[in-house]
Amino acid sequence: MTLKNTLNRISTPQRIAAGAVLVIVLGAVAGLLLARQTQGAPVAIATPSATPSPSRTPSPTPWPTAAPTATPAPDPDELNVTVLLVGRDYLASRVALGESGMNTDMLIVANIRADGSRIDLMSLPRDSVDIPLGDGSTWSDKINSLRAFRGLPALKQAISAALAIPIDYYAEMTMDDLSGIVNAIGGVTVNLAAPLNDYHLGISWGAGANQLDGRTAVLFVRSRYSDSDYARAERNQLLLIALRDKLLAGGYDPLALLTSLPGLSTDIPATDMPMLLDLAQRSAGAEIVRKVLAPPEFTLFTGMAGARGWVSIPNLDAIRAYAASVFATN
Repeated sequence: MTLKNTLNRISTPQRIAAGAVLVIVLGAVAGLLLARQTQGAPVAIATPSATPSPSRTPSPTPWPTAAPTATPAPDPDELNVTVLLVGRDYLASRVALGESGMNTDMLIVANIRADGSRIDLMSLPRDSVDIPLGDGSTWSDKINSLRAFRGLPALKQAISAALAIPIDYYAEMTMDDLSGIVNAIGGVTVNLAAPLNDYHLGISWGAGANQLDGRTAVLFVRSRYSDSDYARAERNQLLLIALRDKLLAGGYDPLALLTSLPGLSTDIPATDMPMLLDLAQRSAGAEIVRKVLAPPEFTLFTGMAGARGWVSIPNLDAIRAYAASVFATN
């Protein structure tokens, strides 16, 4: 039985909880549905020292995605649950113009504590290069191109090797999926502490409350030309909080929304859902800790590197030390 079919058999009172779990593991809200955070205050976006916007990775030839290898279900009484959340830059309108839609420009590792007390989000820059693949070799190109060449299981293995922690599952969504969810719930509101003007995308947002529909939500998560990719990662989290707020306000079925996404791809087996539902209940009051693995702390070099273009060479020792501190069990 498929994951979707199993979820559709869950009783009505459990559907919101199931939807919350899916949101965590599928990346729509990256675990924020399971947290209680202070609402209403504008969020200041932390912007590291400005760097030029990186050039796009050349479109690779897609590699067929191998069937995921079965992984024993983690025991929430003993282990954290860790999920690689992948956002792919697929928009049908851009693909029609010749874009590949294969780059994975959002890479977030979500770690949920076994006791439900804390959820950690760690974002790896999309331009990271020289990433170990976990098989003794190294991916010298940008990490956002690996999925196209080797598939999602290989991407999951590489991120696990880079952080030196096990990753239980992966879950991928597209920008079209994001647009569809935002439109389905009638838009979302984001609060900015300062104006954001992106002349490349031809759009601006003012300080304070901004209403986003599906199209402008996609532009919001893509925007980076006025500051950096690292600030963009912070804005992605801000939008996810806004989406969480709208879903929790009621009137929507997160489970129905998420299982209808055409771009959804995950290796979560249906048999693991009872464990994840139990973890969702434990995590109802979880603290959320967010980190973008940005310079200067987590990189050795950022800049132009010949044919590779603009790259970020990660400081794997620093990244692994931080990930180890996050991955501590109860």
